[in-house]
Amino acid sequence: MRFSLGDIVHLDSPTAGHFKYHIFLGENEFLVSLCLFLNSKPKAPTDVIFDCSAFPTLPPSDTGFSVVSLSILPRFKEEHFKLYQASKRGEISVPVAEKIVEHCPRARALTARERKFVSDQLATFILSKNPIR
Repeated sequence: MRFSLGDIVHLDSPTAGHFKYHIFLGENEFLVSLCLFLNSKPKAPTDVIFDCSAFPTLPPSDTGFSVVSLSILPRFKEEHFKLYQASKRGEISVPVAEKIVEHCPRARALTARERKFVSDQLATFILSKNPIR
């Protein structure tokens, strides 16, 4: 696996016709990588909305927003990352991770297992950046 928990991943998606960005969450028990979508327009009530400045390594969107979707968890195998020429574009901040975790319980489009995965992974990320002494 070439990405780490919390990485912002850039994918070249010919079907979408534009660049796509995701937050890498890690592998599940089936060794499939799960991510969160980063969008520019809020579309669902469970979207977590940020000012573009929350993601300084990404180009600002036309809307002025960066939106983390909690509607679906895209899944990738290593060959997908190669096919879409995935690359790291930075890392999320602790405040971004904390806000996503705060919204996660309300993300009813995700299964309880998916919500737990997102929350647990981001809690691990937060602890890795702010170790308890």
